[in-house]
Amino acid sequence: MVAPLGLVIVVVILDEPRCIVRKRIHNSACTLIASCPVVFSSLGGPSLALGITGLFVVSASEIAFTGYTGHTRYLKLILEYCQRIYLRQRSLKANGESDILKRFHSLLVDYFTLGLQHEKGLPTVAYCADQLAYSARYFGDLIHHSTGGTAIGYIHDFVIGQAKNLLMKGLSVGEVADLLGFDYPNHFSRLFKKVTGLTPSEFLK
Repeated sequence: MVAPLGLVIVVVILDEPRCIVRKRIHNSACTLIASCPVVFSSLGGPSLALGITGLFVVSASEIAFTGYTGHTRYLKLILEYCQRIYLRQRSLKANGESDILKRFHSLLVDYFTLGLQHEKGLPTVAYCADQLAYSARYFGDLIHHSTGGTAIGYIHDFVIGQAKNLLMKGLSVGEVADLLGFDYPNHFSRLFKKVTGLTPSEFLK
């Protein structure tokens, strides 16, 4: 998308001879037509792909037969189409980021609901990535892009969030540590302070 559009804009700015302009725009249109199924179908749909392709062809034809008169309106329309595709892509990206966090959160909820912490301990990044069908590194990158933090940090925040609820219900530090899958209460207290800046006892005051 960028190369054909950029080429047309550069050609117009340079004010090259009409035959060269016609040839370059024609080549750009052909390139765009060939790339439409790959570039545009998932971003803006077939209508946008055909719309932009049509504008390239019409613009080339007008320049070929009438000179430069009026061609700018087609370029403006092309830019409007590209802006719509860009906004659509940003929206899809945002939705994708939201989806991965929802799936991550649901996985953690299910993990503790099923009592897997008693068998496997606290959930790890590798486990979560595997369950969501990602490599651990790529999964970590996705979470970082979505939250600005790390995947292990997200897990710890979730665990401590559960711990706070249990402490508020009156359970002891030892009971909470056991319910959440910690081997020892002091391991739980250490993570609690790392995440919140407070010990469990200070949190309850």
